[in-house]
Amino acid sequence: MAGNYDAPGAKALSAAIRGAGKDVKKSANKRLKVAGRVIVAEIASRTPVRSGKLQKATSARGSGAQMTVAIRNSAKSKPTARFPGGYRYGKRLEFDAATYKGRYRFFYPGFEAKRAEALTEMRKVLDDVAAEIMK
Repeated sequence: MAGNYDAPGAKALSAAIRGAGKDVKKSANKRLKVAGRVIVAEIASRTPVRSGKLQKATSARGSGAQMTVAIRNSAKSKPTARFPGGYRYGKRLEFDAATYKGRYRFFYPGFEAKRAEALTEMRKVLDDVAAEIMK
């Protein structure tokens, strides 16, 4: 995804967090998740709704140790003969150009729409965590 950003000093901060205690990592993890929810809410508002499963399956995961937020969609179809384990239909709606021709794109447009706001929130988290480590 187009959301891989390196903030100045991020690697040094990440190393300091790894050396810090579990409570700092947990705190950073929770706050990063909150920052990621800005994007999750926008993606959910753009998601095509048929049953609501796809909309509910979008979530944010924070990693305090790596200072990252992963936005993912875990919705799977029912197993079929062609796909015995099912398939991730969010990806199919987003990327299957032959079938949907980009009509149902929701993930990337939602990410792009709220990228600046989420980065602002994440910078606040980084500043708070850095201040917490420097205590």
